[in-house]
Amino acid sequence: MSNAAVKWFVKEFKEMVGITLYLFFIFGSFLTYRTLVMAHLGVEYHEYGFAIIKALVFAKVILIVKFVSVVKRFDDQPLIIPTAYKVVLFTLFSALFVLLEHLVRGLIGGLSVVASLEEITAVGVYEMISRIFVFVFALVPYFIMNEVSRVVGKGTVLMWFFRRRTVG
Repeated sequence: MSNAAVKWFVKEFKEMVGITLYLFFIFGSFLTYRTLVMAHLGVEYHEYGFAIIKALVFAKVILIVKFVSVVKRFDDQPLIIPTAYKVVLFTLFSALFVLLEHLVRGLIGGLSVVASLEEITAVGVYEMISRIFVFVFALVPYFIMNEVSRVVGKGTVLMWFFRRRTVG
């Protein structure tokens, strides 16, 4: 394997780990909330393994979709525009991925396409809307940091947060 390929792999791996940890923190926080609410109602609910798998999958979706040229469409505009655009775009790509995942899982499990789609809608409208809100609001800070990093230089924002600075 060439040196350039190894560098690319390491860079992508680090980004994957960072996105996965961020998403796991977000999904895990909401999962903890749900677990506490369910415990209050007398129902046991522990799905943390699902949260890490979901974080890994969505991190990979983000990394794959960032290579699609339409993602860079508004990169020359004020930061609010590409940030909002990417949040919406990645939410749509993720929703499409979830839809495909349920269809494939249903077909493998012997369900028809209609039965697989019914499984998605079985959670109810309020649950679907809340999941979309959680995902959208999880992406906003990520893309704000990502867009600021793109403008000021990769690593600069992390340096601002994690390196000691002189005051004055």
